Amino acid sequence: MRLSARSYPHPVLGNRDDVPGAAFQAALEMSTDKQSVYVSAEVACSCEVLNKLLADGRVTFVLHVECSNTLFRRAYEFRERQHRISIPADNLNDAVEVNVFVRATGCIQDYRIPEAHPDYADAIFDIRRGDILAVGEGQVFHIESDF
Repeated sequence: MRLSARSYPHPVLGNRDDVPGAAFQAALEMSTDKQSVYVSAEVACSCEVLNKLLADGRVTFVLHVECSNTLFRRAYEFRERQHRISIPADNLNDAVEVNVFVRATGCIQDYRIPEAHPDYADAIFDIRRGDILAVGEGQVFHIESDF
């Protein structure tokens, strides 16, 4: 799932210049042993609105892992700033794409980010469950396995 720059119906942190006054980043690391592949994410978000929504449980981080060689695709939700997952090594081979984003866990009425681009002016949005509110820059890792 390549999270390229898109046009969303609301401002999305990390999407081009939607919210130039704030940042969303995810530092990703991958390691392996004979049985498993481990993906670690450390998330940083400077947007007070999203940080409050996270503290209130209204949004969650999502670590999305996809391998086109094995057709493995899975989304892992988490709420803490640092998170590590384990995937059986035989599920991944060659290029593995990893993305981190923020997703709404339910409806959010009157959503507004003060730091949003001036094009949004004083617009207020109704966010639906599953809407993406922030995207980090994805990474591709290469895994060599005995497939």
